[in-house]
Amino acid sequence: MKSNLDFFNLMKQYPEEVIDGYYSYLNEEIIIPQNKDESNALTKATDELYRYIDTFETLCLDFNEKDNANLIGKILKKIDDILVKVKNINYTSFCQYFMVQNLSYSIYTSLEQEQRYDILKELIKGYIQHRHHLYKTHGYSNVVLQTMSDNYSHKRKGKAGIIKIENQLKEVGIVNRIKTIEDDTLDTFYLLPDKGDKKVFNAILKKHNISFIFSKQKQGKLPDVMIKIKGDYYIVEHKSMKEPGGGQDKQIVEVLDFIRYTEKDSHIHYITYLDGVFSNRFLGHSKAKNEVQYLDLQNILKENTQNYFVNTATFKLLLEELLNS
Repeated sequence: MKSNLDFFNLMKQYPEEVIDGYYSYLNEEIIIPQNKDESNALTKATDELYRYIDTFETLCLDFNEKDNANLIGKILKKIDDILVKVKNINYTSFCQYFMVQNLSYSIYTSLEQEQRYDILKELIKGYIQHRHHLYKTHGYSNVVLQTMSDNYSHKRKGKAGIIKIENQLKEVGIVNRIKTIEDDTLDTFYLLPDKGDKKVFNAILKKHNISFIFSKQKQGKLPDVMIKIKGDYYIVEHKSMKEPGGGQDKQIVEVLDFIRYTEKDSHIHYITYLDGVFSNRFLGHSKAKNEVQYLDLQNILKENTQNYFVNTATFKLLLEELLNS
């Protein structure tokens, strides 16, 4: 059986690809009709939204706003109803304009109704002045709805990561996802503590006296997967990272902390599974920050021989060797 350092070094032979086939189309969501002459609830609501904005401009800016206060109030309600009730309306050009005013769509929808109306009036005025006629000149298109949905597809990657792991488990023959502690007698299984299996996960921790100190240090954070193979338990934390910067370094600290502790029971293992091209930074250490993390990771693996650090390819290789050993 290869050591944890052997699997770590194998990552150099199997670096992450820029395009990961496991993720391809997992986050795809078509939200506009296939035919431009067709419509759906979203495109109809979008058309209504811009029609109401045109009407608002006529009543509020072309005539006396005070004389039309009642009608303007009704239009604001119509627009607000669309913004709050129509799924994916946040992908419209109007809602994206919120960001220019240092406001997000999610913050807007979280406000009380009266607050929203006051803010909405100012948003529409700004939108008419700076964007509406510009977009009308070039031509509004429902294509922007799909484009923005694609742009935000990374927001849906959490679920995609779990789907990827489940697919890898199925590829090597681990297909049983257990739901009760009674199933702990099975030779091989998996469960998803953070996706509905918290109760059985905690029951297994208690049954086998597993400390799982990481959770206590991280405000009860649950791992992504627990796998049982031939009497050994593998607790997995999965991260998908593509770009450096931002909060990535903080996440790196967290995934390294996950394998920094060894349980007294030698049958309990922790696995940090880091996919995405960002993980390739651990394949060498040419930069100062990379070298510190590279050496830190090697020391962690040397001190915690029961634990593993893997990427996409070596996670599958690890599973195959555990099943066949």
